Amino acid sequence: MIRERGFTLIELSVTLVLLGALLALTAPALARLHARLTLASELNALLQRIATLPTLAW
Repeated sequence: MIRERGFTLIELSVTLVLLGALLALTAPALARLHARLTLASELNALLQRIATLPTLAW
């Protein structure tokens, strides 16, 4: 009996379901992380602009 190499449809389906579940669990955390990093970046840009104000007003 010769067995062909590769994955069965069931194995591929289970893998996709598990990956989908992991993505669903991590998506909210990644969205919050992105929001915090964006806020930090904007705050740093604002602080940089404030720091350069005294050099502009001479």
